[in-house]
Amino acid sequence: MSTLSASQLPLAPLGAGDLIDRAVRLYRRHLFVLIRTAAPPVIIASTGWIVFSLSIQRLFITDDMGELALYGTLTFFSAALTAAGYLFMVVVMGGATRTLVAHLLRNDPVTARATYKAVRSRFWGLVAASLIVVVWFCVAFFPTFMVWYIAVVFLVHCTDERIPGSMRADALPLPEALAKSPPPSRENHIAEERRLTYVVLPRRRR
Repeated sequence: MSTLSASQLPLAPLGAGDLIDRAVRLYRRHLFVLIRTAAPPVIIASTGWIVFSLSIQRLFITDDMGELALYGTLTFFSAALTAAGYLFMVVVMGGATRTLVAHLLRNDPVTARATYKAVRSRFWGLVAASLIVVVWFCVAFFPTFMVWYIAVVFLVHCTDERIPGSMRADALPLPEALAKSPPPSRENHIAEERRLTYVVLPRRRR
């Protein structure tokens, strides 16, 4: 049997049951440590959300230019603070993962200080990895959202009494002196909507 050097670790394969058992024991033993570890990024992101919600509401109801500039600035900085909080959250998760691996392999103590020490030692690498995750999420989310919107919101509502719409109000009266020709009737509106639907749907299938 070959001997291991001081820089090598003895690794043994772990099954799913072993991993779940160790994770449950870890949470039971170090619950408050994990809460303290996750608290700073959560507080930052929550503060940003609260300020953003309040400032965006005031932004649309104020008439004073000074208050408009103030709430606009608060909206911008609170949105940036929220984004920074979520990015910080992902970075801390990377440091916590390293601490968890060290605990599983070498039985190192799980502390908030050890997690943030791991974050500081690999801060820019964790930030780069977190940005890659965020970009991947955005790239995957928006096409999925558009497909869902077209399939669920638009196509599902292409039913009878939806398109053409039966709830369309009558056209506003136009003074005869301004009208060069009589305004189109309601039937003309419905016929135009039906024509556009028949034109757009076959092109969408292509």
